[in-house]
Amino acid sequence: MKKWLVLLLVLAGSLISAKAGYCEQFATVMVDPVTVSIALAKGETKMGVYTVTNNTDEKIQVTAEPRYWFMLDESPDFPIKSWLVLESTEFEIEPRAKKEVTYTVKLPEAAQGELAVMIAFRPKPKEGQAINVVFSVSLYATLIGTEKVECDVSAFKIWKFEDRDALGMKVAFKNTGNIHVKPMTEVYVRNMFDEALQKAQLPFGVPVYPGKTQEYDGAIYGFKLKPGLYKAVIVGEYANVGQKFEKTVYVVAGKGGKILSSSFTKPEDLQVEPGSKEDAVPAKVPQEEKPKASGTAQGRTMTIPHKQR
Repeated sequence: MKKWLVLLLVLAGSLISAKAGYCEQFATVMVDPVTVSIALAKGETKMGVYTVTNNTDEKIQVTAEPRYWFMLDESPDFPIKSWLVLESTEFEIEPRAKKEVTYTVKLPEAAQGELAVMIAFRPKPKEGQAINVVFSVSLYATLIGTEKVECDVSAFKIWKFEDRDALGMKVAFKNTGNIHVKPMTEVYVRNMFDEALQKAQLPFGVPVYPGKTQEYDGAIYGFKLKPGLYKAVIVGEYANVGQKFEKTVYVVAGKGGKILSSSFTKPEDLQVEPGSKEDAVPAKVPQEEKPKASGTAQGRTMTIPHKQR
């Protein structure tokens, strides 16, 4: 039981950056900044400072331990100490005081894309103390000229809520590049005259890591579609690299606004009748398919997002 408690507390510590004000009452130490992104040329060295704050009325001892956050297949297994040096990995902080920890980064010439670590600042627990919150911060270091930004919308799902006039949606991004990206995303629901009917703003902050797929949920309340063919236009920018993206999904709505299908390709058997721009209705709407029984139960996995990292 104690092992699970410690594990949950470590995970909770990694969330402190997103809710620093809320977690301040639980954390022995706070660290600023919570995320650092550095771009370096070959042979270049850069330095920075972490400010560690003691939130207690007693002197505390802190250890700082960096660990790889993710590893790229094309990059050799570089020891962290070969490119990231912390001025202090063990230190004391007086009550309600601050300690500055300098770090130095110099990437190996054979590095590709991005090297990423999480640095855990761990206060030494008192004797018999069962609860110890660890504060973790992220550091991304990119070797200029080797980065590949290759991320795209890989899946889109849209549905109508059964108990209200509202649309839910889920957008998945797949990152096949070698650096992380942070999509800032909006979804516009448009009719076939390309007029915007409604817009959803998706949550921002959770990165898409290289080789991974990340999903983002959104909703539009107080709105439903009339039977017809529509477009969901997914637009935005990978905010940390300044690259824009756009993708269109064709959506077919049926009776009561229920979503019958969505696809990245336009259904060829649907012809939009000429009518008012507010009520564009296809001449043919496919019949809603009845769900098929399945012999397997679908489980649900809960993940704790590392926001603003």
